[in-house]
Amino acid sequence: MAPQLVAEGVKQVSASSNASKSRGFCVQDREAVAVILDDSSSVWAAHIDNLLTVERYVFFPSSARQLRLAGPSLLELSR
Repeated sequence: MAPQLVAEGVKQVSASSNASKSRGFCVQDREAVAVILDDSSSVWAAHIDNLLTVERYVFFPSSARQLRLAGPSLLELSR
């Protein structure tokens, strides 16, 4: 999520943050208002009601091969 799109006062949790602590804090303390955007629903089984599953972003051809995805990557499509 682009930093300029995050509203003031909203806690943004990302893989680069301390995910285990931040995710737990964000979901446990504010579960009623938490919205989780992730491409892996399995890690959010306990909070499925708050999850919006998004399509996996595959830019590099090596990522597409590693994930065994059919079709070209975004780089190959010049996107």
